Amino acid sequence: MRKFHKRGLLAGASLVGILALTMALGACVVSASSPLTPTVTVNQKLELTVPGSIAVSVDPGSIGTNTVSVTAKGNVAWQVTAAKNTNLTSTATPADTIPSADFLLSTDTATTTVTDMQWNVATAVCLANARSAITSTFTYKVDLTNQWTIPAHADYTCLHTYTLQAAP
Repeated sequence: MRKFHKRGLLAGASLVGILALTMALGACVVSASSPLTPTVTVNQKLELTVPGSIAVSVDPGSIGTNTVSVTAKGNVAWQVTAAKNTNLTSTATPADTIPSADFLLSTDTATTTVTDMQWNVATAVCLANARSAITSTFTYKVDLTNQWTIPAHADYTCLHTYTLQAAP
C-alpha cells in the first residue's frame, strides 16, 4: 500500500504541476489592449530637372531658337525662377556681347507668369504651380534681325540658374 501511496502522491504532484503550468500559460494568453497612435511625418520635397546646356545657332539678320525641357514637381506650392549672371558674352578678347533685348526666353506652360522674358531683367518667375509636376518646354530665342555688326565668334555664353523653391 505504501507503493501505491507513493505513486498516488507522485501522480497527484504531477497533476498539480501540470495544472499550475496550464494556468500560468493560460494567464499569458489572456488578451489585453493598449492603444497605439501611429504618426507619419511627410517632409517637403521639391525636384527640378534642367539640362546642363543648350546651343542656339544664329546668323546676323536672322532669328535662332532652341528648346529645353524643364521638369519641376513638389508636394507644396512651388515656383521656378530663372536668373542670368551676365549678357551673352563672347570668348574673344576684348569680349563682345549680344544685348539682352535680343535674347529672349519663353515657355509653353499655362501656369507661366512670363511668356516673353527678355534678359534685361536679372531674375523672373518662370513657373508657378501648386502641388503637382509639370514639364515645360523653354524656348531660347536670339534675335539678330537688326544686328549685322555683331562679330562672329565661336561662342557667346552666359550662365542661367534655375531655382526651385516653395512659393512664398
